[in-house]
Amino acid sequence: MFYFNKKVFTVLSLITSVVIYSTAQAGEYEGKWLLKDTDGTPFEAIFNHDGTASGTHGKSMKHGTWKEDANGITIKWGTGWTTRIKKENNQYVKLAFKPGASVNDKPTNTSDAIKEN
Repeated sequence: MFYFNKKVFTVLSLITSVVIYSTAQAGEYEGKWLLKDTDGTPFEAIFNHDGTASGTHGKSMKHGTWKEDANGITIKWGTGWTTRIKKENNQYVKLAFKPGASVNDKPTNTSDAIKEN
């Protein structure tokens, strides 16, 4: 016979809701993106579920970490550059900041950001 415990059911329901909400939120930025560098040359960036980032850029591969906040995501690349991706109206925008610059400074470069998957 199955014993139904209302408290256990409530806790499990709450945990399930949090997991579903977290997964839905993270999915907005996770995946492959098409961005442009300061010269307008396209490159791909991949943002993984574990917070790691990688990107093709010229002849080298960039690596870094990313974190979501209320206004989009911030990527800290191993090269010292910082990238922000945020949604403006119905499209995403990439803002790049050179090493030593703050995300509150004027961006070094701005371009569209297109999610590929």
